[in-house]
Amino acid sequence: QADPDPLMKEMTPAELMDRMEESFLTLSQGLNHIQKNQREDMRRRLLQYLSENYGDQQMCVAMMAQEFGFSESYFSEFFREAVGEPFSSVLERIRLNAAKEKLKQGEDVERAATECGYSGSASFRRAFKRAFGVSPSVWRAENA
Repeated sequence: QADPDPLMKEMTPAELMDRMEESFLTLSQGLNHIQKNQREDMRRRLLQYLSENYGDQQMCVAMMAQEFGFSESYFSEFFREAVGEPFSSVLERIRLNAAKEKLKQGEDVERAATECGYSGSASFRRAFKRAFGVSPSVWRAENA
């Protein structure tokens, strides 16, 4: 039978516990670093996907959850934690900022609304006015 590790023979139980605790802490810190990097990577992927697909009128929590392999409830919680805001707030901000760019380029309100994922111009107009304090047509007239 092989002799135990000579370093272990010379350690007291207290020293062995200290060594094990140091090893555990080192391992734990490494895992935390990996998780943080994975979370940041997922955050980037979520925001990238939204910025590429905001114009889809079907875009919603269920669609995103399915795309990324999460349940809807977990996705909502994860998104809020990773991004710092609820999904609906981020999606609306991305859509409205894209609409502002389209309006600035002279696009008509109806077309900007549909291209930015709104199913109707009425909901778009309400959201735009709530966010920017003026209607899209007034904003376009002042900024195009």
